[in-house]
Amino acid sequence: MSLNFILMSVGALLLVAGIVMAVLAKQGSVKGEPETVEKGKMAGAKVMILFALLALLFSQCFVIVGTGYTGVRITFGQVDKVSVSQGFNLKIPFVQTIMKVNSRQQDLEVVGESSNIESTIAGKIPINISGVTVTYQINPEQAAYIYSNVTNPDNLVTYSIVSSAIKATTPEFDTDAVVVRSEVEAAIRQMLQQYVDDKYGSDILSVLQVTVGNISFTDEYNHSVNEKNMARQAAETQEIENKKNIDKANAEAEAKLIAARAEKEANELLVQSITNEILMQQYLDKWDGKLPAVTGTNDGVMIDVSQMMAE
Repeated sequence: MSLNFILMSVGALLLVAGIVMAVLAKQGSVKGEPETVEKGKMAGAKVMILFALLALLFSQCFVIVGTGYTGVRITFGQVDKVSVSQGFNLKIPFVQTIMKVNSRQQDLEVVGESSNIESTIAGKIPINISGVTVTYQINPEQAAYIYSNVTNPDNLVTYSIVSSAIKATTPEFDTDAVVVRSEVEAAIRQMLQQYVDDKYGSDILSVLQVTVGNISFTDEYNHSVNEKNMARQAAETQEIENKKNIDKANAEAEAKLIAARAEKEANELLVQSITNEILMQQYLDKWDGKLPAVTGTNDGVMIDVSQMMAE
């Protein structure tokens, strides 16, 4: 509770008490109370009213600016460009007012855990971001500027400006990089600071930190990824099966080639080992003693040997 509020309260109580005493003294005079008693009551009432007015007047002569706040002096509606420091500050009663601007470090939950901001990453892949908290601080030296130019100094970091900063940042990340929360938060903080500077001016407000509670892919994207994974696994399985079949076919072909080569070599050895004498002997072993019925000549004429023998 501030000192000027206490003084105003005391002054108001004294003023009410003084007025009540004055009314009672007036009623006493009507009822015929002694003159000295009436004068005493009236004097006491006047003293109380005087103290009340002095207390009220004194309460309007100063303002105490607490720690973490910066004062803005206003004279007949005109804002003083120089900010009022913390502590005890005098002012002209009923002419000047000193407004307080919060210059402490503040945490603002822009997006809760139950809601989200829809954005995209590289490749236009959709993502959802939730639980966004922004930590910021107003420059105390710029309190007067903020009070003069901003409609609501307590709502400097709005949902729209944070959402714009996020949507301008996340497309720089791919599916692997976006899960590194610290890098995403640092990039969003930098972009948000740029947006704030563009809106209010540089050195007005400092974005100290951006915290992101959760980054998730949409259900449609997860379903698509699952289908692609299944298709890739099927393709890999088919590729393995095809390789097995190829290897089997190659092995069979190689076996046939080896067998053919062996048969060829055996035939070559067989041919090399056969002589005319061996062939004649094999012929004689199988001959039944009969001469051939038909034989041929070099010019292709066929002669019936049996007819010749008959003649």
